[in-house]
Amino acid sequence: MTIQLRANEEIKKQNLVHWISYIKTGFWALFIILMTLGQFNSGGATPALFLTNIVIGFGPILVVFFKNKNRTYIITNQRLYVEEGVLSKMKVDILFDKINDITVKQKFLQRLMGAGDIIVMTGNDSTTNLTCIENVDQFKELLSACCNKK
Repeated sequence: MTIQLRANEEIKKQNLVHWISYIKTGFWALFIILMTLGQFNSGGATPALFLTNIVIGFGPILVVFFKNKNRTYIITNQRLYVEEGVLSKMKVDILFDKINDITVKQKFLQRLMGAGDIIVMTGNDSTTNLTCIENVDQFKELLSACCNKK
């Protein structure tokens, strides 16, 4: 996180990415590991094949992990700050008076776990997507309250 706070600015909430973002890649890794164990039990697996399957199985989880660790969503008393990216960075500052609409999108599993996506629409009809937010309803309510104080 490299947010530079402005004069009289304080962080109200910094949000993390929900662990549910690992589910798809986790099932993929589990499938590959079970397949590899099946090959070992039948005697058809070599150490090279085992290592290849481990890389194929856990590679996507590592990619998601690094993406999530390099994703920051911060609400201050003046703006919404979004920073994303591992090798290349995207940093977005959205002043509260520029925000027109805040939409929460929740898939079924996200709803069960309290996670969700937030779509922030600004004055020039562009959108900023905040993906797989923990405690999405609290985050949205705080963002809405800050926008209404402008």
